[in-house]
Formats: sequence, C-alpha cells, structure tokens
Amino acid sequence: MCIRDSLITLLIATTGMKLSEVRRLKWNDLFMDLNKNIGIMVGGPDDGRYVRVFDFVYEQIDSFRKELGLSSDFLKSDAYMFFSENKLSDYLYNPSSVKPISSGWIKKVHTKACDELSLPLVTSKDLRHYYVMLCIKLGSPAESIKDQLGWSSTQFMYQYNGVVEMLESPINKAVGEFFKEKM
Repeated sequence: MCIRDSLITLLIATTGMKLSEVRRLKWNDLFMDLNKNIGIMVGGPDDGRYVRVFDFVYEQIDSFRKELGLSSDFLKSDAYMFFSENKLSDYLYNPSSVKPISSGWIKKVHTKACDELSLPLVTSKDLRHYYVMLCIKLGSPAESIKDQLGWSSTQFMYQYNGVVEMLESPINKAVGEFFKEKM
C-alpha cells in the first residue's frame, strides 16, 4: 500500500470521516487552530465541521506532501490532496486540472490489503464504524461524536448500543488472541 492509500485509510480510521470526504480533501482544508491543533474543515460554510487531525497523522500528511515534491506553500492550494499516481506530472504543472482519486480505487486497495493479510474485507465504512465504537468505548459524549461525524442527531448512536460490549466478549477476545499469534 503506497503512502497515499495508507494516509487515506489512516484519516478515515482516526477521524471518522467518510471516504467521499477524504477523497475530496484539498490542501487548504487543513488548518491550525489557536491552540496549535491541526484540523480539517469538512463541508461548506453553512454545514461545515471541524475534524481534529492527530499530530502523528499530520506528520504522515506532511511526508506525503514532501514525497510529491510540493513546497509548504502548497498547503494554501485549492488542489485535491489525493489523486491518481499517473497524474503526478499534470498535478505538478496544473493541480486544478487533476480530479480526486476514485472511491473504486480505494476499495480495490482495501480488498488487496485484506487478502494479503488473510483478513475479512475491511471497508472504509467499517473503519468509520470502528471509530464510532472506539469513541463510545472511551466515553466520548454522544453530542461530540455527532459533531465529529457530521450527524444531524445523536439518534444514530442507538445502532451501536451493545456493540461495544459484544466486542469485548470472551469469544472476541479469543479471536483477537488468535490473530495476534498469527501476526
């Protein structure tokens, strides 16, 4: 998995963003708040939300930018962050002419990675669900989760009732130990 594909997966897993949101990220969506926290503004001016990016994730974003050969001035650019690798020369010449990477490509990457690890398929949506369950397990308030994910209501939380407890059941712990031994 290349750094771009790993970064897309990491962003979904650590922010709960949708694949469609991550695909359409532009460099100037990144910003630093007054407390020096890195974040992403997702959505438009009327329906936008702030999504926190952990420092270790931002370091990966910055490594990706450098790998592409882009200066730090590019962080002010309105160009898509993720695009097809075969469009790099077009991107460097005229970034606004290059479209974002397709969701089909990311699905292929996830399928291949899971196959190589002999794991069941883990989709972008699964990663988003994992993020929600982790937030619940860590005691995050429902309102904060709703805001982070861009939900209109906390009613979505009810679909996760009991799931966290089920994941901590003895059978799932045994399965976790099985995979730990295989890795």
